[in-house]
Amino acid sequence: MPAQQEIESMGLEEAIRRMSAAVVIAEAPSGKVIFRNWHAMEIERRLLDEPVPEIVGNGYKLFHPDGQPYETKDWPILRSIRSGERIIDEEYYNILPDGTRLTVRCSSYPLYDSEGGVVAAVAIAHDITERKRAEAELEFHARLFDSIEDAVFATDQ
Repeated sequence: MPAQQEIESMGLEEAIRRMSAAVVIAEAPSGKVIFRNWHAMEIERRLLDEPVPEIVGNGYKLFHPDGQPYETKDWPILRSIRSGERIIDEEYYNILPDGTRLTVRCSSYPLYDSEGGVVAAVAIAHDITERKRAEAELEFHARLFDSIEDAVFATDQ
């Protein structure tokens, strides 16, 4: 490999490692994880009390926003591997060991070989737990404000 290609390759890998999103790459058809960046490992450590799983879908569960559990085969990255589906901003949550939720927004894309076959998939996930909590709090206050029949005034300094 020429030096420039090697440097570009190392630069891309380093950029992915440093991304503020969790990045996981799993090979097809097994779902074996072949790469995860620091953020992905950190999320998985929060979910599990044991080592990070080698195969996507081992070790923890995903839940749809309505509370229905995902079947493992329907996880975004596994759908991309199985059918070549591109998933954009799908939300789900996990239950942390303390019983709280970790809410995630995930996109997943198939990776193809030169003949057009799916050889792997990459999932990019963002922890949106805090944002969802803030949205719920704002919604609660808006409903509360709507239910008040008295006049309300607000001022600042």
